[in-house]
Amino acid sequence: MLNVVGTIRKTHSGNYKLQENLTKRTFKIAKKELRKVFPGDKVECSITPKGWAIIEKVTESNTTQFIGRVFKSGKIYRAFPVGLDKSFSIKLVGKMPSAITKNKLVKIKVASQPKKNRPAKGYMFGYFEDSDEEVRATEIAITTFKLSTEWNKSIIREVRKIQRGIKEEENTEIDLTRKSFVTIDGQSARDFDDAIYAEKNLEGNFVLYIAIANVSKYVEEGGYIDEEARKRGTSTYFTNKVVPMLPEIISNDICSLRPGKIRSCIVCKVELNNEGEILNASFFESLIKSQARLTYENISKNFDANKFAGKYTQSLQNINKIYELLVVAKAKRGALELEVPEYYPRIKKGKTQSFFFLKRTRAHRIIEECMLLANICAAEIILKSKLPSIYRVHPKPEASKIKQLENFLRSRGINLKFNPQVQVKELTKIYTKNISSAEKEILNMQVLQSMNQATYQNSRSEHFALGYPSYTHFTSPIRRYPDLIVHRILRALIKSGKDKFIELRSKKEIKVDLKIFNYDLEKMQDIAEESSFSERNSEAASRLARNILKSECALRNLGKVFKGIITNVTEFGIFIRMDNINVEGLCHIKNLPGSNYYEFNQIKKSLLSKGSGKSFSLGDSLIVKIYSVDVNYQRIDVRIA
Repeated sequence: MLNVVGTIRKTHSGNYKLQENLTKRTFKIAKKELRKVFPGDKVECSITPKGWAIIEKVTESNTTQFIGRVFKSGKIYRAFPVGLDKSFSIKLVGKMPSAITKNKLVKIKVASQPKKNRPAKGYMFGYFEDSDEEVRATEIAITTFKLSTEWNKSIIREVRKIQRGIKEEENTEIDLTRKSFVTIDGQSARDFDDAIYAEKNLEGNFVLYIAIANVSKYVEEGGYIDEEARKRGTSTYFTNKVVPMLPEIISNDICSLRPGKIRSCIVCKVELNNEGEILNASFFESLIKSQARLTYENISKNFDANKFAGKYTQSLQNINKIYELLVVAKAKRGALELEVPEYYPRIKKGKTQSFFFLKRTRAHRIIEECMLLANICAAEIILKSKLPSIYRVHPKPEASKIKQLENFLRSRGINLKFNPQVQVKELTKIYTKNISSAEKEILNMQVLQSMNQATYQNSRSEHFALGYPSYTHFTSPIRRYPDLIVHRILRALIKSGKDKFIELRSKKEIKVDLKIFNYDLEKMQDIAEESSFSERNSEAASRLARNILKSECALRNLGKVFKGIITNVTEFGIFIRMDNINVEGLCHIKNLPGSNYYEFNQIKKSLLSKGSGKSFSLGDSLIVKIYSVDVNYQRIDVRIA
């Protein structure tokens, strides 16, 4: 039998697989094998001829804490970790307080890891009150996905050293403090790492300045802060708090572009003609002073009407015009714009009442286009330098996935033929039809499911969805580690040149001082892989917290009837998003009305009863009743009313 070294991973569908460490191949794993491990454990396995993994040895245990619900069997207390399969039960040792009753949510420290014929043991070191669901959901997600929330003493000392150094530093940056930069973020934003300003030059061309907080100036490679930032990889956002990549004094103060405060930035200055074409771009260190902290919510109507007040009026009007030019350029390029609604909880007195989605406004799109522009300019200038770097890569969809999408579209009356080596511009033709917003959401989800995941790589390759031959992340060094690496590259290029800036169209060759920049391709690939994993882990943590809150909301509405729409159809049932609360529930195939046998049509994404002729398809409207809810496993069972 084949021997494999890998890691136990939970999939999006809730199943568990062995992922080989080197090739990333996955193998099936039986539930009885899961009793030997916890998710995230590194193992040595033998693989059966049918592709099943048999765990021979646990080489590294990665779980020390859990949050779980208590149950009692005779005199023995056990706990089921939230979000994990029931195979992962823990025997609780030590005296249990009288407050601990069945289904109580408790914090567990693992005392001994599971073995082949022996469950894991742990002791309780805390429990949750039943008051605030949002706090509870976030805490569960943080613990389940092992997110670091503390800063050690070495990091705190390093932060203080940075604070002292700011007062003593000699500024060599280009002074742009007289230009009317503004930040535009969400109402609840805590860190402000980008600001924008635009003007017209003497030639009549637009000049856009995208200023990004100069994090690399303060967070040095190899320091304690840097090591922890690399380990975290990204900030993780929950509805009630942020688990930051960098200490809050850096992210929320030293590097936060607050109004009226002079801050060091790396600026991307882009000159565009009246067709939206890039004539030139340059990067340099600069001092700026934001004139205002604007929000998407309060500035969108101004952008729609192109009317502003204040000394930044002319700049915002220029930005508005630049956006229109960039949108035309995007249409020519053929980039995809898949707007899938993101739902947020509506909390009242600690209880989840419903979910709502924030509509993307013109202000959102303006900032997005400005950041995309800065990112592609960064990618191009780094490519030109031939320095090792990290790129954001999004491969083409697989031919088989494109064929499935083609067949699905045909079943919805959209007759398009795609090349197996599809170009992104071909997919944009889907949206040339006059379709409803509900139908567009369905199409967006199917297009999204046909896509590969974007990852970080150490070599340049296309970003399919955006339609760029090369792309990187530059605009969020406060919250993404790859962006911090890109800042270090740009800063090394700036510091190594004779000028205070580097230009995209310049023919000058800059030799980088290796004392300033000491990364090779192998190290870049290690960081790229770590960052890709951190990103997925962060997204999964945020998703778990949301799903727990959705389950709490459904439990509060147990037995109630809702109108809804089918959002997904699988071989085992249909998922319905319920109106008013915007929570999804599953109606299992065995509970569908009519014939006992339903056939799944993969092409149409529908279930059809041959006996009764009854069918269920994506987008169908239904009336359903919430039948049962399991918050621990985020399972919401609905029945057709």
